[in-house]
Amino acid sequence: MVFCTCRQGVLWRALDMDKGESYRHILYLHNFALQQQFKFFCYDVVCNYWPFAKDVGTKLETEDFKKHTEEMVPFLSRFHGKTHTMFCQLLYGGHWTTGAASTTGETTEQSNSKMSRYGSTTKHMSNPNRWDHLTDGMIYWNQEKECGMAKQLAKFYNAALDDSTRHDKEFEKQKQKWLEEIRYQLSAAREKLLVARQTMDEIPFKLKKLLQIKSPTQKLRDFALVQSNKLRAAETIIPLLQSAVVILD
Repeated sequence: MVFCTCRQGVLWRALDMDKGESYRHILYLHNFALQQQFKFFCYDVVCNYWPFAKDVGTKLETEDFKKHTEEMVPFLSRFHGKTHTMFCQLLYGGHWTTGAASTTGETTEQSNSKMSRYGSTTKHMSNPNRWDHLTDGMIYWNQEKECGMAKQLAKFYNAALDDSTRHDKEFEKQKQKWLEEIRYQLSAAREKLLVARQTMDEIPFKLKKLLQIKSPTQKLRDFALVQSNKLRAAETIIPLLQSAVVILD
């Protein structure tokens, strides 16, 4: 079974996969979520599913299927998303998206943990009895959620207020760390710029003296090569350091 749930954990729709999960099953639930005017569509591998949904809308050339990706926002569940690559988390992670209200997107897993307990009994039933038994279980689960909805929403609200205050404080701390790091980088860039300018002033004078020697030893030739390399490096790095100082200042 695969379920479509809301942020409060209420089961909206269930689908018997029969032989295993596929994007066809997910598209059916996606279509249902669109009809209910949901804003976000959360899925464990939405990064792979979303291009598929876009292809369906493009290849079928109907406006009905294009709405799935145009009117809804992909949402990668937070804890499943930790196993994805960083760019995937940045592109599809929905926890901090505007309007998501710090949703983790893991409520379906909570319903799965409850409904999986029926597996030990339903596996011995015929399909009609199994569907009836699971339907009764889903109705019972939703009744529990509805009875505790007021308390749960109040709890979410208080948690959101606490999180808002905590995140503001954490942001200010992080902001101070960033400012200290910027000041350190600015100081380091200025010092390197000063050294590079001194090198530009001193090395030509040293090279001029070396050129006046008629038969320099190998050690002097190596020294001249090193000084020439330092001069070229200084010429290259000075514009970069000047830009860094302007940006950091």
